Amino acid sequence: MKLYQFITLLLLTIFMTSCAPQTKESYLLNYKKFTDEVTENHKNYTAKDWLKKDKEFAKFKRVIKERYQNELSFQDELMLVKHEASYNLLKFQKETPNFLNLFKGDFEKLKQQLKDYTKNDMGKDVKVFKTEIEHLKKELKNYTENNLKGDVEQLKKEMELMGKDFEDIEKAMEELFEEIEK
Repeated sequence: MKLYQFITLLLLTIFMTSCAPQTKESYLLNYKKFTDEVTENHKNYTAKDWLKKDKEFAKFKRVIKERYQNELSFQDELMLVKHEASYNLLKFQKETPNFLNLFKGDFEKLKQQLKDYTKNDMGKDVKVFKTEIEHLKKELKNYTENNLKGDVEQLKKEMELMGKDFEDIEKAMEELFEEIEK
């Protein structure tokens, strides 16, 4: 009978402690263990493994946000950022070679085109560009010598007329307010 009571008590204790809510500290420790395990084994992960780890990682982040956000210290926040950055970097390193291989052929083609351009056509384009710059300089000089002074004078006259128009509007509004006050 005592054995039965002991086993019952043991099972009850195990059940109660396994269902007990985790503390912030124990959850952060489990999160650290998870990221340490990923760091240690990431090179062996398949695409399916990464999907599983991504789900676990998302759950850790969700639970931390939902349950412990208000309890996190500055040091806790730093630790979370460090482990999240580490996880994302490892995942990025795994995916980057495949991603870059998609563009490798295009990059090599572009690099060769750039070499060909600088070798064959760039000199011509630089000459055309210099010619256009010289042409623009001459046009600007011609404008400043022949038209700029006249355009500035015309602008002054138009601004004076606008000033007179504003004076007329102000006078009309004053008259209107005087009429309203009567």
